[in-house]
Amino acid sequence: MITQKGNKQPRPVDRATHRPTKIIGITSIIISIILSFFYLFYSWNKYERNATNDEITLTKSLATLLQSENIAQISGELIDLEKSNYILIKRNLTQLVQTTPDIRFTYLMGIRDEKLVFLIDSELPNSSNYSYPGQTYTDSDDVIETFSTKESTTTGPTTDRWGTWYSALIPIFDTKNNEVVAVFGLDFPAREWQLNLWNQMIPDMIITVLLYYS
Repeated sequence: MITQKGNKQPRPVDRATHRPTKIIGITSIIISIILSFFYLFYSWNKYERNATNDEITLTKSLATLLQSENIAQISGELIDLEKSNYILIKRNLTQLVQTTPDIRFTYLMGIRDEKLVFLIDSELPNSSNYSYPGQTYTDSDDVIETFSTKESTTTGPTTDRWGTWYSALIPIFDTKNNEVVAVFGLDFPAREWQLNLWNQMIPDMIITVLLYYS
């Protein structure tokens, strides 16, 4: 009589043993994703904060070149086109934009007859984006708030008739009474501004990916 040997029954899989391991793996992945998100969020905020600080620093340094006495003499009317003060400041603003690629517009705004108006801008008169002295601006309240708060600020992205911008706004004070005689502004194209942030984020994103797959 032949006896069959080696007919062993397969051992049942202990699913209870594998379940904790699977849960730990899933939990680790979720934690890694959450930590990566917070790291990238922190990095973005850091670069954004640095960029806005750089805007303010640049604008303040340029504002020191503008003499409030000359600005106070700008009436915000077409007659300013013939004034030497207007011509000099206009030339400086135009050259500033032409020599600084990151800046698209720069301008001085004032309040005349309770309206916010352009005093001087950087555009040439033959440009479609040119704003003449006394042209009203109603697309945003940010400049009005700068007159009220008397504090430097950054805004954006803000959309107006000229496009979408990140802006730095600096109050110009009368040296006699410390009143705001004008607001000096710089406009940076929003697309290029955000692209610069993404370029700075590339090393952080690479580090996150490497840590995730390590």
